[in-house]
Formats: sequence, structure tokens, C-alpha cells
Amino acid sequence: MNVVVMCGGKNHRKVIEILEGLRQQGLPARAVLSQRPAGSPIRLKHLIRRWWEKRWMRKSGSQTHMTLLTNDGIKPEWRHRIEQLEGAVRLEAGLEKLTIARYCRRYGIACRQVPDLNGEESVQALQAWETDLLIFAGVPIIRRPVLEVPRRGTLNVHMGLLPFFRGKHVAEWSVYLDGPVGVSVHLVDPGVDTGDIVFRQPIDVDDCHSIRQMRRKISTLQHGILARTARQWVEGRLEPIPQTRDQGKQFFAMHPRLRMQVEQKLQAGYQPRFTLETMVNS
Repeated sequence: MNVVVMCGGKNHRKVIEILEGLRQQGLPARAVLSQRPAGSPIRLKHLIRRWWEKRWMRKSGSQTHMTLLTNDGIKPEWRHRIEQLEGAVRLEAGLEKLTIARYCRRYGIACRQVPDLNGEESVQALQAWETDLLIFAGVPIIRRPVLEVPRRGTLNVHMGLLPFFRGKHVAEWSVYLDGPVGVSVHLVDPGVDTGDIVFRQPIDVDDCHSIRQMRRKISTLQHGILARTARQWVEGRLEPIPQTRDQGKQFFAMHPRLRMQVEQKLQAGYQPRFTLETMVNS
């Protein structure tokens, strides 16, 4: 099974979480296809980003997102929920310090950069790797010529429960509208979050008292859920759920005033008024 991960090439942590999750599920990626950053040299850009992160961490004293994925870094009040969901990716010590390229070299994964993920060079690379399954790890809208290459389709994980919450900031919109928070793994089509749903998982966020904590917890879980779902998908154990464009709503960036209301709900210990089952059956 030839699995390829496609990414924008910027969020190293996100990509490594997905790659490590796939490896732990016995479905290691054959290759990573990323978009070449325009303008500044890749190495210099990465060094500047890492320097700024370390400077901010020293100033704020906060933990990085990646430390939450290690066995010792997960907050105690989150640990039992994460273990119940079995969605967190367990990372080896020091793995969070790797770039995408270094991770690929460590595990013998092909790594290629292209100027345009929708371009002909991208299509040719996927064809050369005989791609069976393509997995997104933070990409722009991908067009049909690319999506037609993988034999088993393309999977993406979405930080919201489809089809009800599509688009941006859907975790925040879920809380604002008193709905359940969760993640969905879906097949990708040329639309925006409109492909068939492969798996949905509600996530309790009553122990998260800010948007940042909520998004961190969901992110801690979602890439492990994506990797586990990918394995079950290639094994033929999942039945996709079709969705139509008129079933849900398309959400956009949330206004700061509305975000303040979401923060207040989380601080009070958020409990949704609706469940996924009631939304599906309504």
C-alpha cells in the first residue's frame, strides 16, 4: 500500500504527527510531497521560525504543542480522556525537534518539494510513486487532476463534525452554537469539506477553559485518529457516509467579539446542548 502525505511544508509538527501515527499503525508513508516556499531560502526560514518559538517559550514559560503528545507531557486531567479515545500519537523522545526532511531521512521516506501542489509536477510525482492513498497534512484547495491519481482516494482530518460544521474555526463555531465538538475524517473531493465522511469522533472539552486549550487538545488527538482511520480504510472496514452540500453550513473566520463569547463558555465548563446523534437524526 503506497501512502503519500501531502503538505504545505510549513507545519513540521503537524506532518510529523501524521507520519508517526501512520508508522505506529503499521501503515508507513512511502513519500511526502510538499510545496516549496516562495521567496526566502527554506533552511533560513526554518531557522528564523525555530528561533522565534524558543524566544517566545522562554518569555512565556509555556509548553510547546508537541510536548503534549509525549507520555509525560499530557495534562493529567486530559490523560484519561485521551487514553479512552486512543487517538493521541505517542512520540519518541526528541522527535519533536525534527524537521519533515530529517524525519523522512530517518525512516527512509521519499521527500519531494514542488512549486505548486496542483501543478503537473505534483501529478507526475504521485503517479511515479504509484499512490494508493493520499493523506492531507495542511494544504490549500487541491484540484481534481491531483485527486484523481490515488487509487483508494484522499483522506483529510477536519476539526469539526461534518456535515454540520464546514470551513474555518469550526471548533469555535461548534461551541458558539452549543453543538458538540469533535473531528471528522473524510474523503476529499473538489469541494470544501464536502467529501464522503469516513469517521466521526466527538471530543469532550469541558476540561478546556480557553480556545487555545480546546484546539490543543483536539489537535493532540486528531492526527492519531486520522492514522487509525486510514488503516481501517485500506483494510475495507469502514463504510463512507455520503454528504450533500445543503446538509451543513460553511463557516468562516470568527470575529473577535464572538470568540470572547466562546472563551466565556469554555471558562464556565462547556457542555453542548446537542449531541452528534440528535443532529444526525434531526
